Amino acid sequence: MDKRKFLTHLYKKGLVLFIVSISLFASDNIFSSIRVWSPSIETINSIQKSGIALDHSISRSDVYIDFVVSSYEKEILSKTGIPFEILIDDLSAFYKQRSIPANNRNFPLGSMQGNYTWDELNQRFEELKNLYPEIISDKIVLGQSIEGNDLWAFKLSDNANIDEEEPEILYTGLTHSREPLSMMNLFYFVQNLCEGYQSNSDSEASYLIDEREMWFIPVINPDGYLYNEQIEPNGGGMHRKNRRDTGCGQSTQRGVDLNRNFSFGWGINDTGSSPDPCYATYRGEDGFSEPETQIVRDFILDRDFTNVLHYHSYGNVYIHPFGDGSYPDSLDLLIFRGLADEMSDYNNFNFGTGYETIGYTVNGDAVDWTYGNSGVIAYTPEVGSPSQGFWPSENEVESLCENQFKPNKVFAFSAGSDFILDGYSFSNELVSGSTNNIMLNIKNRGLMPSSGSVNITVTSLSQIISIEDQTKEISTLNSWEMSGVEFELVISDQVTYFSEVLIEVLIHDSESYHFIDTVNFFIGNQVSIFEEDFDSGVGEWLVTGDWGLTDNPSIGLYALTDSPDGNYSADASSTAVLD
Repeated sequence: MDKRKFLTHLYKKGLVLFIVSISLFASDNIFSSIRVWSPSIETINSIQKSGIALDHSISRSDVYIDFVVSSYEKEILSKTGIPFEILIDDLSAFYKQRSIPANNRNFPLGSMQGNYTWDELNQRFEELKNLYPEIISDKIVLGQSIEGNDLWAFKLSDNANIDEEEPEILYTGLTHSREPLSMMNLFYFVQNLCEGYQSNSDSEASYLIDEREMWFIPVINPDGYLYNEQIEPNGGGMHRKNRRDTGCGQSTQRGVDLNRNFSFGWGINDTGSSPDPCYATYRGEDGFSEPETQIVRDFILDRDFTNVLHYHSYGNVYIHPFGDGSYPDSLDLLIFRGLADEMSDYNNFNFGTGYETIGYTVNGDAVDWTYGNSGVIAYTPEVGSPSQGFWPSENEVESLCENQFKPNKVFAFSAGSDFILDGYSFSNELVSGSTNNIMLNIKNRGLMPSSGSVNITVTSLSQIISIEDQTKEISTLNSWEMSGVEFELVISDQVTYFSEVLIEVLIHDSESYHFIDTVNFFIGNQVSIFEEDFDSGVGEWLVTGDWGLTDNPSIGLYALTDSPDGNYSADASSTAVLD
């Protein structure tokens, strides 16, 4: 008799289910990191069909794949006959043991390895709301979870409690309840934008709060997060799903995977999600069967979001549609790749579909529904490296949040028109006394077309050049369109040797942020200071160590080479043998 049937039998007999449940299911709250060597496609598919989540797996081509399993899942894997090696036996214990306290932090941390408890995150919101009442909205309760906990949202904008005609962006966190960095980085983002706005020290923050409506749902899965707090009050809880009673007792096997419960592509196969109610990727009885996903769906449909980030952790990747590995149409794919590339400039994240970035497929996930249903540009950012895992050391939490600050800004800028300098070139050689043309490539990396014409102003910050017609315009620039604009440079004839030139470029339309970039290059007649081809004056070279001068008898040229046959003596040469 398996554990579920045994517990049901005890319940019917009137025995105390709670005590027995703790005894039999305690081991199911222990998770391990394991490795499968030489995984074939068939092996990976078999693992996924066993309901084991591979969305945080680490693979090295066909050499090995590392992933996380519960004790229950280890039993399932053993029954499939797939051999595995245990790398870390108890991840929760490992996370706590390796955690180092944080000192001198600028960002208030929580008591679960630096992450907020449920009460702490609610309190932190109230603190920020009281500090910045004009730009942080009231808490908006969107509905309740399975266990009756509030799912709530708030807005960051200059008229926080007024619905404005401004581009809207949504950031969500904690869909999977063992991924606290998906929530923590949102509080960091809000705090730092507010501080920059109030002090008038961050022009980007001021623009975004004045010209955007930034919405946040910090916790989509409150029940799962509270359960992790219950089983691991100091951090390290590994429960993933919500807490719907799916007949799996009180363990971490219970519940529905909320990121497999959205209706787009729901249940198209058992590889990207599972029909088994006790598996980690259990998709639920139907798309949007869970109140938590219904609440997110209704909130997105009720508003006019331009783009959405559904935050998770970990992996250091931006995952875009589609979960089955197929691609959006070519124009949208260009946007998905381009915007992810812009964000990754600040954190070096990889990007692509889930299959491209991590090597797995999913169905019924939030990103596919957000884009596939409504055409809204959406990503799953996975915060943190595999070595940091679900619960990084406390002293890493702030830096991981900081790592998302500028990418989150870029994402908010992109909701409207947003212009950058995407390279430049010159018409001819840069020498003193000449006239040259510089071509500036202007790109609209925003999701909206320009508001009227795009103005480009170029200012020389160096006295050795002057610029004719310092301001030009592009009549219109659509989303992710690029256009070149040319300026004439007059170079002074007093430049006798390489001199650095700085040019400031200002780009904006009537509504966009005034983007400023600096172009630097060198002008001047090149002067040869020294030249050596090793065919002359070789006796003056003293070559030591593993390097020597090789004579090629076929063409009579020397070259400086390393030694394939041991060290050369000082001032030595050898004869090359050509194949």
